[in-house]
Amino acid sequence: MLAMLVLGVVVSMVSLSLSGSIRAVEATLDKGDVYYRAQVAMDRISEDLASAVLPPHVDFISDGLNASDGGELSFASFAHIVFDPETDHPGMAVIRYS
Repeated sequence: MLAMLVLGVVVSMVSLSLSGSIRAVEATLDKGDVYYRAQVAMDRISEDLASAVLPPHVDFISDGLNASDGGELSFASFAHIVFDPETDHPGMAVIRYS
């Protein structure tokens, strides 16, 4: 009877430690996914800014730089991605981040 009690305590301790480890791994994977998405977004913004141009009819606008809402950035760039070749044309486009 005592052996069954000890076995039950050991099994419950092992299962608790395994469930805690699984939760920690899941939280780490979730954070890694968020960091990966942020890295992809920053890479895309960097490519857009590297291809930025300043034509006379389009302004480079940065609004609310110190605002808590994150502000807005609008500029012309040649890094335009053509999503629909039938209706969209490659070349310069106004890109807006808000």
